[in-house]
Amino acid sequence: MKKFQSLPTTQLLKQDCSKLFQNNFEKFLLAIALNPNLAVVYNNRDNLYQTQGRLELALADYNKAIAIDSNYALAYGNLGLLYQKMGNPEAARTNLQKAQELFISQGRTADAEKAANLLQQLP
Repeated sequence: MKKFQSLPTTQLLKQDCSKLFQNNFEKFLLAIALNPNLAVVYNNRDNLYQTQGRLELALADYNKAIAIDSNYALAYGNLGLLYQKMGNPEAARTNLQKAQELFISQGRTADAEKAANLLQQLP
């Protein structure tokens, strides 16, 4: 009988996080229990919190994602958008600028341009 080789749980979660866990909070909890150091899980869970209007929990998750991976440009961008939504344009600007800088350093020109466009829309 052949045994199936499986990828490490962490690698599977990174590959499938956005597809598998999009709207399922229980699976986010499972992912965090399996590996609490996956920034992408926190970034995706906070998107779920935002759709539920739980902005303070979303804020905590974005900050957790950034604490885990300080080069996670998408988390900075999402945090900037959340601050904009919460009526804090200064914090929005700071985080969107950081996202833009990281996107540029990572060669993600299109994302850097999106961040620049969002910065222009701030008061």
